Amino acid sequence: MKEKGISQYALYTTYNINRSQLNRLRHNENVQVNTIDKLCNILHCRVEDMLGNFDDDNQFDITRADLMRMGLLMGNDSRRRREYLGEKLRIGYSNGKQLLKRLELFGITLAEVEEAMERYEG
Repeated sequence: MKEKGISQYALYTTYNINRSQLNRLRHNENVQVNTIDKLCNILHCRVEDMLGNFDDDNQFDITRADLMRMGLLMGNDSRRRREYLGEKLRIGYSNGKQLLKRLELFGITLAEVEEAMERYEG
């Protein structure tokens, strides 16, 4: 995926690939054949290219300090900010303790969080 310039986040949001199916594929678990077919069409590859070669390209680069800086933790309106972020990134709401884990699970980058929060109007 990295060579094709397509992030996991783009697969979720733009191409509507199920997050759990990608997670299962990364961990060499059973996945639906139509998911593999969709991925091959998106990435312009063959099924045999996909099987056994799905690397986790998650370059997670977000820290608690980043979340605090953006007002997502320990702020007066941090709950509303997290609700907004969850809606914009389509990852659902999470409390302050779970936000970092959820962002990592979905492969969200710091740049994607910052871009979403730039449009926040409290």
